[in-house]
Amino acid sequence: MRFWRWSDGGKRPVVVDAASCTLGLKDDILEHLDDERKEKLKRVTIIDSIAWCMDLLPSLNMHRQIPEIIVHPTCSTTHLGLNKSLLEISKVIADHATVPLGTTCCGTAEIEAYYTRHLSTQQRETP
Repeated sequence: MRFWRWSDGGKRPVVVDAASCTLGLKDDILEHLDDERKEKLKRVTIIDSIAWCMDLLPSLNMHRQIPEIIVHPTCSTTHLGLNKSLLEISKVIADHATVPLGTTCCGTAEIEAYYTRHLSTQQRETP
């Protein structure tokens, strides 16, 4: 099991950069493993990248911010309890952070991106 090797036998945490994968590794995969792998995975600390970034924030010095950011919490970030952290991180890196209505599932992300681009273009074109 690579996580076992990467974590040096559970001594170091493994950071995962996709909340849906973090959720799957923490909640779903155990039932599909044999007893030996299951016990090893239980001893590995799996951290989502949002939580990892949140822990790093106090030690970072931000020199400039981007003007605006739109964040899309998904069902996995909600289930993991990371939505508040995602927004807090966004507010540190942007002057204005927004969570659009209806962002509850990664399946709506493309629709949201289309309308965000379309509305932003319309607003720029309107005198």
